[in-house]
Amino acid sequence: GLVAHLARAGVDMRQHTAAAGFSRTGHKVDALETTAGRIEGDRFLIAAGAWSGVLSRRAGFPLPIQAAKGYSVTIESTQGSGVALPLYLGEAKVACSPFVGAFRVGGTLELSGLNSNLDARRLTAVRRGVERYLPGCATGKGEVEWVGARSFAPDGLPVIGRIPGYDNLYVATGHGMLGVTLAPATAVAISELMRLGETTADLSPFDPGRFGRARNAVA
Repeated sequence: GLVAHLARAGVDMRQHTAAAGFSRTGHKVDALETTAGRIEGDRFLIAAGAWSGVLSRRAGFPLPIQAAKGYSVTIESTQGSGVALPLYLGEAKVACSPFVGAFRVGGTLELSGLNSNLDARRLTAVRRGVERYLPGCATGKGEVEWVGARSFAPDGLPVIGRIPGYDNLYVATGHGMLGVTLAPATAVAISELMRLGETTADLSPFDPGRFGRARNAVA
C-alpha cells in the first residue's frame, strides 16, 4: 500500500539498488553513488534504519547506530487465533498481531550487529511467553519465522537533523522499537527542515551533532 501511494505521488523508487557512497564538493553532496549508477540531487536524506550508520560513515560522519534484532513468528490459521485486537504482553515482552487467516507473535532485542542470523532459542522464548497467556496460539501450520533489525542510538533517542559539516545532507534514524509509531511525525519534521530550513517541532534533542564532528567524506 505504501509503495502504491508513493508511486501515485510521483516518487521515483529504485528497488534492488544499494547505496555505495557520496560524491561531494565542499560542504555539499553532489550525488549518491549506487550499484545502479549516480543519482544527483539538491538534498539528501539518510533514512536507512539500522544501516544508517554505515551510510553516514561513508559520508565521513560515523553515527554510532546499533542494529537491535527482533524476532517474530507468523502462524497461518483458517480458524484464527481467537484474538481480535493487537496485544502487548508486558511481563513476557511479546507483541501479538492478529491477521485474517494468520497470527503473529514477536519480541526480544538482540545486539549482534548487522546480520540476519536467526537464533532458534529466542524464538522459543517468544513462543513460551505467549503460551503463558494464550495457550496454543504460538504454534501451528504454515509458520514463517522472521528476524529484522531496529536502529538504536547509544542514548536511546532518535537521530533527526542535518549532519554536521554538510549543507544538504540529513538523517532520520535511531527510533528503536517505535519506528512505525514515530515515522509519520519524523517525516513531517524532517521534510520541513529540508525544505524550509526550520521546523515547527524542537529537534534539538535529536541533533546528530551530539555525536561529534564530521570527518573527511569517503565516497
